[in-house]
Amino acid sequence: MATPTWKWKQGVDRVQETPESPEIDTRGGRRVYNRTFLGEYAALQDRQPTEGQRVEDLPGRCVVTSFVLSKLPGGRGRLRVSAEDMDYASSVREREESQPQYEIEWVQLEKPIEQHPRYGTGGASELSDEDRAAVDAWRNEPNVAARKDRKYRTTPESDPDATLSENAQNLADKIAKGVDTYLVFYPVVRRTRTTNIPSTASDINTQILAKNLRAKLRYVDIPITLWVERSSAWKEVDLYYLKTADRCTRTGNRGAWERIEEWTGAETWDPDLYHMTTEVAP
Repeated sequence: MATPTWKWKQGVDRVQETPESPEIDTRGGRRVYNRTFLGEYAALQDRQPTEGQRVEDLPGRCVVTSFVLSKLPGGRGRLRVSAEDMDYASSVREREESQPQYEIEWVQLEKPIEQHPRYGTGGASELSDEDRAAVDAWRNEPNVAARKDRKYRTTPESDPDATLSENAQNLADKIAKGVDTYLVFYPVVRRTRTTNIPSTASDINTQILAKNLRAKLRYVDIPITLWVERSSAWKEVDLYYLKTADRCTRTGNRGAWERIEEWTGAETWDPDLYHMTTEVAP
């Protein structure tokens, strides 16, 4: 059974560590000690470590990550041992994660024109339920001349005998011009962190709603609230943020891990479909 620690004794069994050993490799945010030993193959084989063993005669909290034992002519051999300083990796992770990078991009969403705030409660052309039903009837009116006059029939058997209200005509005028949708832009907040130890990404089904995320965006000088029209005036609207992405990727076998999280803002999310919480995104 392997001992929990491993230590090389200089000069034992006619085996020596080479003069250039150890080589220290700090690429990828890690500190790895690469040690090379030469001597009798049998002695090297007897002294080879086990992956995961703690190395006593190196600074920090070094753990064996790999080793290669090679045969050389004349019964000799070469042993290469790689050990990583786990304290160094932890300190790098803490340093890098303390400075996450925040970004904001705006995504385009197309909505039906009748959902525009202009036609909602308090809007400049507020529509009642009767107005919306009348617009639907006007859209289905087969008489072209009647549609042009903003008229519609109240029953299938009757003639076009009803006229849209002034507010409903405002919507009908836009529909007649081919404008049946409008564009809204919502922010996507992205946080990127780099670490040398893999993070566990949260399950995409356990999405989190967070209000006023800008309180946490210390590094972004961009407004992320939405302005909408209310009664011919512009009003600032607080957005709720739904966590829509959380992924960890790694470059190569020894590269750093990159964790990218995203929150998408909207005026409202259906609490019956998404988990509600008062937690603010970190």
